[in-house]
This record gives sequence, structure tokens and C-alpha cells, in this order.
Amino acid sequence: LVEIASSAARVARERGVEPAPLMLAYWRDAAQWTKAHPADGDAGMWRIENAAARLAADRLHAMGLPVAIAYAEPEA
Repeated sequence: LVEIASSAARVARERGVEPAPLMLAYWRDAAQWTKAHPADGDAGMWRIENAAARLAADRLHAMGLPVAIAYAEPEA
């Protein structure tokens, strides 16, 4: 994700366009994640996905790229 976002931002800037913030999803809890992923039996994955979002946000921010994190809304 970070590699793709940084490449896209580089291309945008080369074309004179400032990249829009990359939106990353963050899960509120295991129940919400399970509701969105009923076929996956590992309810602890929400923590792993949240950690990955935090890592990606940190790396992108360090690279000077705009990042936004929002709670996942599986019902939307």
C-alpha cells in the first residue's frame, strides 16, 4: 500500500497536482470487523489490520504524503 501510494503521489506531483490524502480504514472492535468479514474465522484480525493502518500512516507521513484515518463503516 505504501509503495503504491508513494508512486501515485510522485506521478501526481510530476504532473503538477498535489495528491489527495490517502484514506485508511480503522476498525472500532472485533464485532464490527467480524460483521464485515463473516467468512473469516479469525476475529483478532481487526487488531492486525489496525496496526497495519498505523504503520502505513506513519510511513506515508514520514514521506511527506497526506494521510487520513477513519473508522471503517461496513454498513455504508
